Amino acid sequence: MFIIRPHFYLATDSLALTMVLRIIHGLAGGLGSSVLAMLAVSGIPAHRLAEGTGYFASSTVPGPAFGPFTGLLQLNTENSDAVVWTGTITSAVGFLLVLTTRAPALAKSTGTNEPHGFLLRIVEPAALPMALRGGLFMVGHSTVVAFVSTLGVERGLGSAVSILFLIYAATILRSRAFTGPLMDRRGFTLMIGAGILTLRHGAH
Repeated sequence: MFIIRPHFYLATDSLALTMVLRIIHGLAGGLGSSVLAMLAVSGIPAHRLAEGTGYFASSTVPGPAFGPFTGLLQLNTENSDAVVWTGTITSAVGFLLVLTTRAPALAKSTGTNEPHGFLLRIVEPAALPMALRGGLFMVGHSTVVAFVSTLGVERGLGSAVSILFLIYAATILRSRAFTGPLMDRRGFTLMIGAGILTLRHGAH
């Protein structure tokens, strides 16, 4: 999906079709990221769960940072075809790397505790509160990303605005070195509170 998807954007001439492609893209990305996160967390010791999860999450930072950086740079120096082919090549490389991933054997369910109904089989009710909080955070995050990109175009900053995404990535990577171990020692409440306060002040 990620390999062939970029080329469909060049063939679209309507906003509705573009939104459909983005939804399909999001479904494919959500499926892949969920599986990879499960594989990573399953191999982390319980007493270092936050630290290990933080390091794994750090691997997802360069993509959202270097992706907009490279895309904006190519749009200002080349054309949209270059962006599409860059996405195709990186997706193909990622697909080949996934093929080398070894998944642990999963225990077969006995069926006695399986939920009834299709929706309950794919949605865990206990995870919904945290999922909603994460969704609200990502709405705010994506809004800022779109605003920064549009502001750069309106003010004629060109590719210079893409540097902001590199600063964003460097800040997250640096913070993960101490937030994970601190969370393992002090608990989640302290770090969540500090994160909310930092996000609030950063938005202003």
